[in-house]
Amino acid sequence: YLPDVNQLSPTKSVAIIVDDGVATGLTLKASILELRRKLPKKIIVAVPVLPQSTAKEIKKVGVEVISLEIPSDTAYLGSVGAYYDNFAQVSDQEVSRMLKAHNLWWEHEYDQTEFGNSKVQDFLF
Repeated sequence: YLPDVNQLSPTKSVAIIVDDGVATGLTLKASILELRRKLPKKIIVAVPVLPQSTAKEIKKVGVEVISLEIPSDTAYLGSVGAYYDNFAQVSDQEVSRMLKAHNLWWEHEYDQTEFGNSKVQDFLF
């Protein structure tokens, strides 16, 4: 999403994986495996919702799970989109536009010395 930005190494850092929700956890597990290869100090998964069995699987591999809702498997509504009033897809172009706009806002709004010239890409791996 930010092609002109070098990726930071998560090695020895706390890495946070953020998703709009998790159902089976397959993509999340693949992300965790890939991230683990880069040796972060800790991995945290932050999601609004995921089924209880998926949360347990993720926690078993030593990953912290932060979620607004972890329903039992029988109470899980069957899809992530069922938990949203509007679950419209966001295009790659829109994501890029939002990240670039946030960088401009960040640079304008905050004293650069306070955050060490941090930008959105400084927090992306």
